[in-house]
Amino acid sequence: AQEDSWKSAYLNYIETNTQIEDPEKGTHREIYKLLDLNGDGVPELYINFGSTAGGDAILSYFNGEIVEQKMYNIEGANLFRDFGGHMDEYYDKIYTLENGNFVLLYSGEYGAEDNSKVEYGDDGMPVYRYFWENEEVSSEEYERKLNEVYDTEKEIKIFQDAQYDSEKGRYVGNGLCDYQEIIEAIEEISVLN
Repeated sequence: AQEDSWKSAYLNYIETNTQIEDPEKGTHREIYKLLDLNGDGVPELYINFGSTAGGDAILSYFNGEIVEQKMYNIEGANLFRDFGGHMDEYYDKIYTLENGNFVLLYSGEYGAEDNSKVEYGDDGMPVYRYFWENEEVSSEEYERKLNEVYDTEKEIKIFQDAQYDSEKGRYVGNGLCDYQEIIEAIEEISVLN
C-alpha cells in the first residue's frame, strides 16, 4: 500500500546509507528525527550524520521516491534553511518542498572579498560584503531580507531541549532517535490521514 511504501523506503535508506559505526562505542553515530514538514501526513526524515563533514539531510518521500536535500535548519512552515561556510565565505539558502522537490526560493551570501586579507572594522568585527539574490546589500538589509522570507524566530531547532547523554555518547530527547529507535519509530507509525 502507498502508505507503507514510504516506511520501507526510509528503512532501506537507513539500512544502506547510515551505518557509520563508532568503534569506541560500538554504536552508530547518526541521529534521526521524524517531522511532517509539509503537512501531507507522510513524515520527512531528518538525519544528522554525526560529523560536521557529514552534515545533515532531510529526506522526503514522494511518488515512490526518496528526495534528499542537505540541510541544517528548518522553519517548520515547509521552509528550510541551509546555511554554512567557512574561511570568511558564508551563505544562506532557503528552500521549500514542492511536489517532492526541494526548490530554492532565495539565496544570499556574505564574506570577505579576499580571505587572505580580511579587513576589520572599528568594532573588531571582520568587514564583509553582503549579497541577497546576487544584489549587494548592507548587513542590516541582509538580515531583514532573510527574516522577511524565513522567520528565524520560528526555526525548529532540531537539538532544542535535547540533553547530551554521555553514556550513549549522543543527544537524547526532543524526538531524537538512534539507529534502533528510528527503525522502531518508523515501523510504529500509522498514517494519520
